[in-house]
Amino acid sequence: MNRLRFMFCLIGVIFLLAPAELAAGAVLDVGNTFPEVVLNVEDEDDARYLDVGGIMDLVMGSKKITIHDVKTNFLVIQIFSMYCPYCQADAPRVNTLFGKMRKDPAINDKVKLIGIGAGNTKLEVATFKNKYAIDFPLFSDGDFSIHKKIGEVRTPYFIIVKLQGARKGEVLYSRLGTLESVESFLDVIEKLAVK
Repeated sequence: MNRLRFMFCLIGVIFLLAPAELAAGAVLDVGNTFPEVVLNVEDEDDARYLDVGGIMDLVMGSKKITIHDVKTNFLVIQIFSMYCPYCQADAPRVNTLFGKMRKDPAINDKVKLIGIGAGNTKLEVATFKNKYAIDFPLFSDGDFSIHKKIGEVRTPYFIIVKLQGARKGEVLYSRLGTLESVESFLDVIEKLAVK
């Protein structure tokens, strides 16, 4: 009887802990803090755009940074995979978004855009970047280490993180799916940037 009671108690504890564990893993919910992730900057133009130091700072062809090293108020992060057909179809829209962000002085000075290739090697990221003529920085996450820290989201996934002021690192926007409307997403970015 004691053994049976112990088993029921153990099962109850597991059910009680499971939802808490899932909630703790939902790091991408709006209001949560974006986890520390390391990115390898390997391109002088990317280093200049992110304002993380020039080529002379790059060691052995790359410089390790975290998103908190990027000099901007807000960071838009696209999680993509070169093998994702939705990401491939979305690439021209994301390029358009980047172009419009760069031309808008209210946004260009406050918001940066990067992409992280979930499960993609440096070669795969470079292939995706070249094939779709992407001008913003893309980073490799070949071992899925970043992907795991952000909740193993599906692709494409968009996140906006606050990098300045109070609550630095706070997730302000988190959404799965393609950019159905560049203008709508630009409106979201503008509302956050002018706060």
